[in-house]
Amino acid sequence: MEDRFRALLDKVGGAITGRPPRHLTLEEADWVFGTLLEGTVSASRTTAMLLALRAKGPTAEELAGCARAARARVKFPELPAGTVVLSTSRRGKHSSPPFGLAAAAAAAACGARVLVQASSGVPGGGITLGDVWTAAGGRLNGDPVAAEEALLSHGMACWHPTLADRGWQPLLDTESDLGLRLLPDVIGKLLLPQACRVLVAAMPGPVLGRAGEALQLLGHPQAIIVQGVEGSLDAALSRPTRGLRLQNGTHSPLRLRPEDFGMEQPGEPPMAALADRAQAALTGVRTALLGGSSPYAAVAALGAAMILSLVEERTSLAEAAARAQEALESGAAQARWEGALTVSRSGHRPNN
Repeated sequence: MEDRFRALLDKVGGAITGRPPRHLTLEEADWVFGTLLEGTVSASRTTAMLLALRAKGPTAEELAGCARAARARVKFPELPAGTVVLSTSRRGKHSSPPFGLAAAAAAAACGARVLVQASSGVPGGGITLGDVWTAAGGRLNGDPVAAEEALLSHGMACWHPTLADRGWQPLLDTESDLGLRLLPDVIGKLLLPQACRVLVAAMPGPVLGRAGEALQLLGHPQAIIVQGVEGSLDAALSRPTRGLRLQNGTHSPLRLRPEDFGMEQPGEPPMAALADRAQAALTGVRTALLGGSSPYAAVAALGAAMILSLVEERTSLAEAAARAQEALESGAAQARWEGALTVSRSGHRPNN
């Protein structure tokens, strides 16, 4: 096993040594990431592999292979038909609250079921959806039971899939120690239930096509990849937001222009002026859940519109956004949020 790992490290290691790097096949990437999760290679070789793949830039096949290995080790919540899964980076947001949970609540109030996959932020990083959830009193763990219950009773749930597999923590610790965004962060966003509909965040840059190919290789027929504010799911109000829609094997560009929804603003909704940044972000999410004409509610409504468009393929984004705004205004979204939090607080065992 060590000989094979060393050979595959040499294959991609040209990105560091100056030789032309070669790419792993899907099967090789599956084996490499599975081996990393098993913890059977040394820390130095683990770090070398992660750095070599970062320097080279992972291909769609490498991403899909790694995600396939990770997915095989996790027991996911059983999802009702048509559930949309939200998945984001653990790098978080610095300047504006993350609104994915408010978007999920609004979409749930409109009849969707939404599983939010979230984690706590990294040292020196921004605020994540997981940070907001725990600031509100929710539990963040890898137990699928509470997530299943909340999905069935309130239409939304929040859970942390990498906590369902102990093999993740050493890889995440390595990434945090180096202070770099490495393969674990990318694969964490692709650690998704089989064949689910997915709304996933992507960092700025020419990565949309590669991410779309990886999701297609993983068997996700319906997906939206969005390059939101600070690499989040949140559409911008001060400029267009780029994305990619994957629909039954067909890729098409997505452009969210805030002026098309009457939501344009000179800037993005800021964090509240609080010393505790997680509480500051939670204040923004609670403001969004109050509805009205605030920019906070606007971002949540646009997020909910993307979720609903994955469930109701013939519904326009404008129509979906209007319905989401009504759900926020009426208090229906707030009720979904509170209900899901109540289930989370009820004390299912953490799996960590």
